[in-house]
Amino acid sequence: MIDRAWLVALAGSALLFQVGHPTHAAPAISTAGPPSSAATCLLKGTTEPRADTRIVDEKGRGLARLSGAAIALTLSDFPLDARGRARIETGDGTGSFHIQGFIQASEVPLFAAAPIAVVPGHVWLDVGATLQFAAGARGRLRVEHRNAAAFNQTFAAWAPCRALSISPTPSTPVAAPSTARHYQFKKSSLELFDRPSGTALLQLQRGNDVDAVRFLSIERQRDWLLITHQGDVGFEAWAREKDLAVATGTSHAAHQAPRATPRNSARITLEGEPRTIQTINKAPLRAQPKETDAAIGYIEPGTETYVLEIAAEWASVIPKSLNVVPAPTAQFWVKTSDLGLREHGNE
Repeated sequence: MIDRAWLVALAGSALLFQVGHPTHAAPAISTAGPPSSAATCLLKGTTEPRADTRIVDEKGRGLARLSGAAIALTLSDFPLDARGRARIETGDGTGSFHIQGFIQASEVPLFAAAPIAVVPGHVWLDVGATLQFAAGARGRLRVEHRNAAAFNQTFAAWAPCRALSISPTPSTPVAAPSTARHYQFKKSSLELFDRPSGTALLQLQRGNDVDAVRFLSIERQRDWLLITHQGDVGFEAWAREKDLAVATGTSHAAHQAPRATPRNSARITLEGEPRTIQTINKAPLRAQPKETDAAIGYIEPGTETYVLEIAAEWASVIPKSLNVVPAPTAQFWVKTSDLGLREHGNE
C-alpha cells in the first residue's frame, strides 16, 4: 500500500491594489435592496478555494475535500445566509474527478465580473474585486468586500448573478489625467457627498496603510472637491477640501497598495510516485469498496489518475492534480474494470 500521508503547503499570493484614477462614474449595476425567494445563481469557473474545504452530502457526511489547488467548479442553490450550504460539482466534463455535494457557501471566493453598486452612481465594487458570499435571494447574491490595508470597513451590496464569477477577473486600470491632483486621508475618516453641500453618502474609514489610498481630483467648486478612486472599491463623489491632505511622493504608482485576493494556493504532495493511468470512460467513484453503495461522483474521461492501492476488484485512487482528495480517514474507490485494470492483487 502506498503511504498516503499528505503535506498541505500554503503559498500566499498578491495582486496590486490600483488607486486613484478618475473614471467619471463607472457603470455600476444598480441593485436596490434584496429580492425575495430562493437564490438561483449558477456560477461556473476555475478557482483556488480555501484549503481543506469540505464537500458533504445532504446529511452533512464528508465526501471529499478541496485542497486549495486550482479546480473547475460549478456552484448553485445558494442558501439564504452565510451559515448555509451551496450545491457544488467539481470538474467540467473531462480531466477531473466529478464530485457532487454541498459546501459552506462562504468557503469559495467570488469575484466581481462587472461593477457592483454599493451607493448607485457613486460607490461600487469594481471588476476583479474579491468578494465573500453573505446571503442569497432570487437571481442575486449579497456579497461583501474587505481590504483592511486600504479601508478599515466592509463594503456590502446585492449583485445580480451576471455580475459575479468564481474565476479571478482581471481589472483594467484607467490612466489618470495629467491635470489631476493627488490627495489622501487627512484624518481617520472621510465623508463622501453626492454634490457640494449635498447629501452624505458614505463615511470612509482609513485602513492600516496610511499611504495605501490616493484620491484624484480634477474638479473644484468653492471649498469642495470631486474626488475619484480606482481599486477593489471605486467611487466618484464630493468631499470637503478641508478633510483632505495633499498627497506627497513622486508618483501615484509608488503608492499602490496590495489588492485583496484569496489567501492561499495550497498544494498537496504524495510520498513516492504511485502508478498513473489516464481514464478513457466515466468511472463511478464510491466512498467504500462496495458496489451496493451509492456513487459519490465519477472520474471524467481523460483524467490522469493515481492508483494508490488495488484490493481485489477495487482500486483506491486520487486525481494526479491533487485538487480534490478524500474526506479524512476515507478513500476514493473505483472498480478496476472501469479503469481497464486487470490486476487483482496489491501493486
